[in-house]
Amino acid sequence: MIQIPGKEETIIEVELTTSQKKYYRAVYEKNRAFLYSSASANSAAANNAKDNSEGGGGGGGGAHRLLNVVMNLRKVCNHPFLIDGAEEKETAACTNRTEYLKTLIAFSGKLVLIDKLLPKLKADGHRVLIFSQMKIVCRWGVGCVPGS
Repeated sequence: MIQIPGKEETIIEVELTTSQKKYYRAVYEKNRAFLYSSASANSAAANNAKDNSEGGGGGGGGAHRLLNVVMNLRKVCNHPFLIDGAEEKETAACTNRTEYLKTLIAFSGKLVLIDKLLPKLKADGHRVLIFSQMKIVCRWGVGCVPGS
């Protein structure tokens, strides 16, 4: 019979990156100008911002829905690219996959930590399973198991 070692869990608190803090503040303060500037349909989003009241419907298409602020804050804490249009805005200047991946990592405190930690764990012969409750986060990782 194979002996499986006991689960070892280490909790590491990770600070938000500067970019995450900017997006977090924008979502928290419902700063539509900042958020809409990151949307791919800037003009449509700007029109929705003018048409909607403070707690209004959030518009359609690529417009941000700010009604569920808590969920959007959770998204930003995972990665600001989870906010509609942020990835396109922030990676527009990337000319190749390497630049894109560096930008992807630099925008999330969690990914910065993982980027530093995984090579060390691999060198020591460890195996790592990454679990995320947000399926979209897993599109960036290989072997990531999305939650249900």
